[in-house]
Amino acid sequence: GVADPSGCAHAFVTTFGTRAMRRPPTAAEAGRWEKLVTTGATFDQGVRDTVAAMLLAPSFLYRSELGEKQPD
Repeated sequence: GVADPSGCAHAFVTTFGTRAMRRPPTAAEAGRWEKLVTTGATFDQGVRDTVAAMLLAPSFLYRSELGEKQPD
């Protein structure tokens, strides 16, 4: 088993989430994903479910450009 599931979940979500989203996850995203990691039947299953959820998130699938609209 994992010695500290919540600590490992936080580290995983922060590291992988930042790479997948191309930005740090928001507090709401991180909270949802950390909970998903720790509620799997096993820690490994929780990580697999979380990776799937991250890769299906609109923030991963679509990259939005932030800023002001440029004049035409």
